Amino acid sequence: MTSQLHQLSATELSHLLQAKEVSSEEITKSFIENTERLEGKLHAFISYDAEYTLDQARASDRRRQKGSTCGPLDGIPISIKDIICENDQPLT
Repeated sequence: MTSQLHQLSATELSHLLQAKEVSSEEITKSFIENTERLEGKLHAFISYDAEYTLDQARASDRRRQKGSTCGPLDGIPISIKDIICENDQPLT
C-alpha cells in the first residue's frame, strides 16, 4: 500500500496518520517516488528537495509520537508555488 499513498486524498491520509496505520515518512516517500517517476515528462517543479521533505516528515512523525501535532494535515506533503517564500528554497 505504501507505493499507492500518493493517490489518496489529504483526508484519507490524515485518517491513516491518526490511526497510526502509516507514518508521514512513508507517505512522503510515496510522493517523492511518484514525483521522480513523472517529473521528467511533466516538468511541474523548478526544484524539489527530497531530503528536506523527508526531514520535515520525520519531524512530523516525532511530533505525532509525542501527541503534539500541528493539526490534522501535519505530516501530509504539499507543493508550494515558487512565488511563496519557503526557508532555504529557491524563489523565482
